[in-house]
Amino acid sequence: QTQEILDDKIKSLMREQSFKLYYQPIVNLETDAVIFEALIRLDDHEGHIFSPDQFMPWIDSELEGGSNTLDSWLIEKALTEINRISTEQNRPTTIIVKLASTLPQIVGLLSEIRFAIQQNKKKDSGKLIFAMPISAIIKDINKAKQIVESLEELGCGFMLEQVEASEAHIKLLNEIGKIDFAKIKASEKHSKSMGKFI
Repeated sequence: QTQEILDDKIKSLMREQSFKLYYQPIVNLETDAVIFEALIRLDDHEGHIFSPDQFMPWIDSELEGGSNTLDSWLIEKALTEINRISTEQNRPTTIIVKLASTLPQIVGLLSEIRFAIQQNKKKDSGKLIFAMPISAIIKDINKAKQIVESLEELGCGFMLEQVEASEAHIKLLNEIGKIDFAKIKASEKHSKSMGKFI
């Protein structure tokens, strides 16, 4: 019964689009450069916060427009935040956002991303990095390459997540085009292969 009540609350918050972005700073210890990873949450304004693994199962049934609506909201908020942080710190800011859409949906989002950047992003304010797991990319490498190339033309970057030091993943990294970051799933077994990614 408690879980059912919780699920109903999450569904209601999704219909209200009560999303909020939190920012995880990532510091380069050699250069002191800071980038921010945007973490999307559902917030009921009473101190209760729900993570994606709690609300994503309801994304298509409870949120009008599904993952496309969520990604559009995320992109707009991230661009606003890039402008704000870069103005406050007087230097360009990089923000990483993780998209919920599938590869075909992202292709459809490209024109919207272009418009949002043209309308909202201040010149030289920073860079927006789009992140996706390699498991989604590997399903259609040609479409992924198209997305990476289009994002590069827009002045955006791309990050692959859940990358392993395996022959298949290394081959994909060499084929897909310019990638700004790779989140590597490190393991003792593959630790000696990590240098291949650098």
